[in-house]
This record gives sequence, structure tokens and C-alpha cells, in this order.
Amino acid sequence: MKITIAVLDEYLAREEKRREFQRQADAIERETKQTAALIVAWVEAEGGKARSCKKGKHTASLEDRPGTVKWKDELIRVAGAAAAEKLQAAAPTRTALVIN
Repeated sequence: MKITIAVLDEYLAREEKRREFQRQADAIERETKQTAALIVAWVEAEGGKARSCKKGKHTASLEDRPGTVKWKDELIRVAGAAAAEKLQAAAPTRTALVIN
């Protein structure tokens, strides 16, 4: 591909469009996190032991899931799979909001 003024102009236009989409995505993510926090608080307050609430056709529940170890691949490389599995089992669980 030959680099021309048109190629550079097209690149800059696409880059500006990408940045605009990213700003929109960031705004949507902030709104979604706020809404998720409200839903989690609602389920915690009203969900009881089941940690589950139903509203219309939707069920919101909190589920404990295994924690993640982000450096697991490097640990496997250095210390072996058994050590990584031991740490994975000891990792604290995380709570996930699930809406069906």
C-alpha cells in the first residue's frame, strides 16, 4: 500500500470515529455499573438466603464463583501446575450478578 495524503486523512478520520465510539462505550459502561450496583443492593436487601429476586420475567441473583488468579500462567511456568491449582483453590470466591 502506498501512503498518500488520502490514506493519512482516512486513518485520522477512522481514529477520530474510534475515539468517539470509545467515549460512548465508556459512558454506557459507567451507567451499566451504576445500575448493576442498584440491582445488587436490591437483591442483597430483599433476596434473603437465596440471594435471588424476581421482577416480571427477570430473575436477578447473586452467585459465588471461584476467584481468578491473573498471574496463573506465569506461576505454572515457574512453579508447576500443582502449585497453581493449590493457589486457585485457595483464592477467595467472587460474587457475580446474574440476570435471566
